[in-house]
Amino acid sequence: MSLNTSAEQPSLSSVNQTIHKQRDQIKSLESTVALLEKMVAEEQEAKYTAWKKLADVKQLNKLV
Repeated sequence: MSLNTSAEQPSLSSVNQTIHKQRDQIKSLESTVALLEKMVAEEQEAKYTAWKKLADVKQLNKLV
């Protein structure tokens, strides 16, 4: 039978600090993900617009 001493277990304060740091990190990562999702959506929209313009130009060239 082993006895757990306080030296072997982290203190409640230490655990709370770790939890707080991890929550902050999670919030930061969530913000980063949201920003990246927005950037990807904007990039996709820009690519779509560019391809659409290219198709319009090709269509105009056929008419000339």
